[in-house]
Amino acid sequence: MGALEAQHPHRPLFGLLLKWSAEAFGLERGPYVAMATVCWGLLAWQTSRLSRRLQPAVPELAVLAALLVLSPILVTTQYTTATTVLPANIPVSLCMAALLVCLKEDGQGDRSRLFGAAGLVALSVVLSEYGIAAGAACLAFLAACRRYRACAALFFGTAGGYAIFRAQADLSVRAKQSPSAQIGILLGHPHLAVLRFLEGLWRCFVGAWATAAGAIRLSFSDGSTLVAALVGVLAIVAIALVFRRSDPDARGPLGGRQRLGLFLAVAAGILPVVLANRSLTSADPYESRYLLPVLPFAALAVAFGVHRMTAPRFRKAVCAALAFVAAYRVVAGAFEARQEQQRMEEIGSLLRPLVRDSAGITVAVVPDKWKLDGSDITPKVTWTWSDEDARRVWVMPASRGAAEFGPRGKCRETDRVALAPEMMATERTGVLSHLVWLSAWGRSTGDLEPYCVGPTP
Repeated sequence: MGALEAQHPHRPLFGLLLKWSAEAFGLERGPYVAMATVCWGLLAWQTSRLSRRLQPAVPELAVLAALLVLSPILVTTQYTTATTVLPANIPVSLCMAALLVCLKEDGQGDRSRLFGAAGLVALSVVLSEYGIAAGAACLAFLAACRRYRACAALFFGTAGGYAIFRAQADLSVRAKQSPSAQIGILLGHPHLAVLRFLEGLWRCFVGAWATAAGAIRLSFSDGSTLVAALVGVLAIVAIALVFRRSDPDARGPLGGRQRLGLFLAVAAGILPVVLANRSLTSADPYESRYLLPVLPFAALAVAFGVHRMTAPRFRKAVCAALAFVAAYRVVAGAFEARQEQQRMEEIGSLLRPLVRDSAGITVAVVPDKWKLDGSDITPKVTWTWSDEDARRVWVMPASRGAAEFGPRGKCRETDRVALAPEMMATERTGVLSHLVWLSAWGRSTGDLEPYCVGPTP
């Protein structure tokens, strides 16, 4: 368990929380699923509270915005657990809590409340740098609403938290987190940063939601699509019931400054990601976590925008359609995540006999998929294995396999393997018992094949 903390020197508090989680829950899936459910539920509730604070006359928008947060559309990490909710969701929720504290109805708020908000933001930044992006988003929203004392509180909270974070973290192990390492890249290609920023804005306000609507499909051969559609219909019914209790002509008191605040919050929240040279439009679903700090604001902007720009007689239908898309994606995403884990376990069932057949190390090479590396794939493959067996296997993408062993048609010496320990990856050094190739990502898991199909020295 101590290795978990040691493998995260770039985020020491996160490593400590991960260690405590592993000690408390072990390999039981239930507690980790419950942890993720609670964290996502909290973020959806906070978004709903912010909606009611901004648009008390239109309660259906609170329901719709919360559903957009829960749906894997803009952010698609809803089905990951501790490795995402601890360093990403919790900092965002801490900042959202600080924002709600600052938006109490008594105006600027008393001093103790502002100190509390600053402390929440500081804690979020100490946990991970996601707190910086979330804090920037909240600060921009408050600035647009002319809550200047609250802005100052959040600014000093962010600065203080980052000072503590830098004092504890070893950023040399992860260059992507080091400002000094990224500034050179940024200055060398500033136009790319501008383009990434504009892409990020489009994705947050239009692109992701339109793509989700266009990806809906119904098929009798895939029952999951029909179940997802049924849940989508139930979401339509729920939105319709909420609409019955509200004024259909109400637009609410949302002013221009608050609308501007939502836009500036999204812009400010994605700016740190752009400056860190991260992609906001990657095909890798896990990289969508970079947008988590702005997810509540983007969801509110979309819900409010659709409601305001639609004529009253069509408003219920348009909001219901958006709710259908969001609910459909929640269920479809759950089926996709389950299928992905089943595929990982199928890989494990093929590899386990090889591992138990010998005392050496078994290495499996699979085609590249998104940016998954061995530290992502191997733990999923060996989830139910004993520690002894898990230490004698490693599953790596083809790009890493070619670097370690050469291309399949021209392998280098493969009697031994020496995979050095890396951040979030343990060492694998010793006799190489098996080196196999597995076409893992097609319609079904393929058979094991020798990795080397050409001459070896």
